[in-house]
Amino acid sequence: MFEDLIPELQGPAKDLVDACGSAGLLPKVTSTRRSHQAQVRLYRRWQSGLSPLPAAPPGTSAHEFGYAFDLVVSPWEALADVGYTWESWGGVWGGEKDPVHFQYPGFVPPPVETTGLPWWASLAMPTQAVDILDTPLAKKTQSDFHYVWCGWFPNSSSCR
Repeated sequence: MFEDLIPELQGPAKDLVDACGSAGLLPKVTSTRRSHQAQVRLYRRWQSGLSPLPAAPPGTSAHEFGYAFDLVVSPWEALADVGYTWESWGGVWGGEKDPVHFQYPGFVPPPVETTGLPWWASLAMPTQAVDILDTPLAKKTQSDFHYVWCGWFPNSSSCR
């Protein structure tokens, strides 16, 4: 189910689903890595008002790079608790605006080409990538995420 996500996210994602199941929340993963074309479709649906959940512009979604997954639970209201749990483990949660979105920390979208677009298009899209994954803060964040995660789930496959 999570094989198409980055390796660092696979274990924590599985453990979150398992924790939801143990709590009786009937978890269902609705999306992991998406193709560019799938992101285009989702973004167009959201832009046209057909989806209540937001979608990032194509080329900027963490889903396209394997850094995120979407998860729903029943009852829907329990997503806030699931999100709180994910954040307490060091992950990034979509919050009230995108409660189904669960992401690995440190994702930075690649630059998006804005040549030929209206002048204002660059205001909504990143035009240069910032490599934060190789900075001391990012390494500390990832290290803290792993430490907290393995403290909660020492038998997780990502902690062995």
